[in-house]
Order: sequence, then C-alpha cells, then structure tokens
Amino acid sequence: MISEYEDIVDVLLRLEKEQFGEIGFSKDHIKAILIEISILLPLDMYLAGSDTSSVILVWTMSELVKNPRVMKKVQEEV
Repeated sequence: MISEYEDIVDVLLRLEKEQFGEIGFSKDHIKAILIEISILLPLDMYLAGSDTSSVILVWTMSELVKNPRVMKKVQEEV
C-alpha cells in the first residue's frame, strides 16, 4: 500500500538518499534526530498540558474577580 503522506522517517530517509549540496546526511544523523524527538516530544506534551491548566485557572480567577456576584455564588458553593 502506497501512502500519499510521508512521516518524519520517510522524509529523513529521502533526504539521506538525495544527498544534495555539500552537507552530507547519514543514518547517524537520522538516529540523532529521532532520539532527540523521542526525548523532547514527551516533555513538550507534558508542558503543554500543565500550561493549559494554569492558563485556565488564571483566566477563571480573573473572571471571578471582575464579577463579585458570581464570586459570591462560587464561594457559597465551595
């Protein structure tokens, strides 16, 4: 089955095969890039999740400060 979309490994292998310009691109480069991605991607996903939570919390608190009537209702519920 031939896919019309390339993933990152397909692109890296194609770059190695084409070898254009003066810069060489080897399997060692591909390994280094994939290792870097495997280390950084989970870190980015973790940070994105925590950032989203903190942004929502700050936004909610600022809206409550701007609306004392709603803040009173929230305080009563809590």
